[in-house]
Amino acid sequence: MEKATFHSEKVEASPPDDSPKHQKASVGSDAQSTHKPWDIIVKYPTSTNAAESSWWRDIGPLLGRLLQVTGYSVPMQFEYLIFARNHIVPALGPYPQRWPSVMTYTDLPIEMSVNFQDHHASTVRVGIEPICEFAGTSSDRFNQTATERLVGRLSTLGGLDRMLYHHFARDFGITEMETMKAKQGGFERDSVQSMYNIGFTFETMGAASVDTKGYVFLRLKERASGVPMQQLLRESLNQLDVTAERRDRKAVQKVIEYMEEGGGFNEYTYLAWDFVDSAKSRIKVYGVLGDLRTEKVTEVWTMGGRLKDPATMQGLELVRRLWDLLNGNSQQGQQPSKAPILMWNYEIRPGRDEPIPKLYLPLLGRNDMFVAKTLARFFDSLGWADEARSYVANVQYLFPDEDLEQSVRLHSWVSLAYTSQAGVYVSVYYHSSLA
Repeated sequence: MEKATFHSEKVEASPPDDSPKHQKASVGSDAQSTHKPWDIIVKYPTSTNAAESSWWRDIGPLLGRLLQVTGYSVPMQFEYLIFARNHIVPALGPYPQRWPSVMTYTDLPIEMSVNFQDHHASTVRVGIEPICEFAGTSSDRFNQTATERLVGRLSTLGGLDRMLYHHFARDFGITEMETMKAKQGGFERDSVQSMYNIGFTFETMGAASVDTKGYVFLRLKERASGVPMQQLLRESLNQLDVTAERRDRKAVQKVIEYMEEGGGFNEYTYLAWDFVDSAKSRIKVYGVLGDLRTEKVTEVWTMGGRLKDPATMQGLELVRRLWDLLNGNSQQGQQPSKAPILMWNYEIRPGRDEPIPKLYLPLLGRNDMFVAKTLARFFDSLGWADEARSYVANVQYLFPDEDLEQSVRLHSWVSLAYTSQAGVYVSVYYHSSLA
């Protein structure tokens, strides 16, 4: 599957070091103790913007350590850190933060994660809600300006196809006139009042490149237009099928049918796309519910029994295995300020009639040492010996000032997907600030 890629600004890459490029680093290795690009870069701030400097101080070392323990070469670590400093940090908005982001439990506008896969090097991803000084004001009530600015800046780097961004901004963005209608009735504390998120994947293969994904929430357009979001979604995706010849209408119909049946269309429904040719991009439809029963997990994974192929059922067994391990905690920690939720997405690929499920299980509020050891056990059950052996120590290295035996906030989510072609696909999401 083609992905959106553009080269980060080149600090002309030096030759790769002699060690295997994708070998997992282990805490305490010479590479970690000697080569710390993040430690070098944070010493030389280039921005005179106080907010950017503060954000960089909070997230730069954590991102650097993630790149390090995930096994990126030193030249790649430098490139991705400079990309983050030049493009991600300026998009995080004022500091201290004024606009509460809907993308994380803790309202932070940034979330880092690591993806672990069968037969593939692990990768670091960063998701953000772009924010600017106008967010929440009469000039930009629903925080759309910052994303437009960021996408414009990223497009100058090359390799970013904006067609789908413009398509979904047209179908789900809020005009000035619609803003007045969307505001009617007011909002609850946890209501969605944002439109867009942007995600970045830092590739490990070949030259340094950043894959980019966009996200848009559907609820505000529903409020503004009075049209149910499932109708808005169906019309938008069917139009895309026509213009881009995606041949995915059957999968779209299955997703919408189950989301209606299973309660997936609500305040928090959103969709995602890749910044690539619209005929090749994945489309993901996300659902969120407060129902964490095992029966609901099974229903979501199989789309209410619609998905019965061997790969789906094998993936379900892995979900149950992980679920059982996580529910074996005698140290439950504490309940987060927001109630735990179940999240999932259905990936729609061009030319494919069946969507691919991915499930997200909440971790916030659980004891972090228990979570780390549980994930290590799960990795071991998958045959991922290196990840199983190093995971607990790596988490402690990421958060050196935290006592994992006491903390309950460092792990946010773990997600799982499975296909017969790619195998198991696990992502772990972290609290992404050292503040």
